[in-house]
Amino acid sequence: MPVFDNAGPDEIPFTAVPGIKHPPPPNATPIEYFNLFITPAIINKFVTETVRYANQWITAHQDYLLEKRHSIVHQWRKQALTAEEFRAFLGVCVNMGLIRKPTSSSYWNTANLSQATPWFNQHFSRDRFNVQCFIERHLKTDNNSLLC
Repeated sequence: MPVFDNAGPDEIPFTAVPGIKHPPPPNATPIEYFNLFITPAIINKFVTETVRYANQWITAHQDYLLEKRHSIVHQWRKQALTAEEFRAFLGVCVNMGLIRKPTSSSYWNTANLSQATPWFNQHFSRDRFNVQCFIERHLKTDNNSLLC
């Protein structure tokens, strides 16, 4: 059996100039940095495939949904996901990572004003956010019907 000194591919030298090609201005906001990586095309792809997959799930689970009249899925059917709402959902999820609370419902709790976080209510009601969590479970970037 032959032994190879160099079994890998030939090395291709890196000749480009490293770094950001079109950086935002020095006084850029965090959303401008976010937009460098998460473009409208990426958001639209997530929304399109997530909606498709959620609708496939709903179609496949009609019997379950007839039994569960109060399922959050029924709210999804009334108002489907949009690109704007998906961006807001991502923002809320990022802020949940920055502002630690014991439960997701805590972000909408206004009983103790000293611990209230009104920013969350400005973007979603607690119930609509829970509908978005249904979406998160069905977050997709590919079309299942095209997969073998």
